[in-house]
Amino acid sequence: MRARVRAGAGRLIRRLGLLPGGLADGLGEDDQLTDAVLTTRAAVFFPDPPENLYQIRQWYPALAALDAAMGLTILVQDSRVAATIRAET
Repeated sequence: MRARVRAGAGRLIRRLGLLPGGLADGLGEDDQLTDAVLTTRAAVFFPDPPENLYQIRQWYPALAALDAAMGLTILVQDSRVAATIRAET
């Protein structure tokens, strides 16, 4: 019973976006990416939550140029951030 309450509370916390910045929300495509191999030559890691997207948005033009020159992958920990960046770029 105790484990079920804890699991339910964890799901609620993730769905409400109450995780501290930088913690994976576990709601994304993690299972699909376990054997993924990056074919790009550069990668950017952005571990922040959606509230901090302004920090990477200012770099979109430079990141687009880098992607055109050598290929770029943006790695994130939050599925909401991944969905937003995917839609905006």
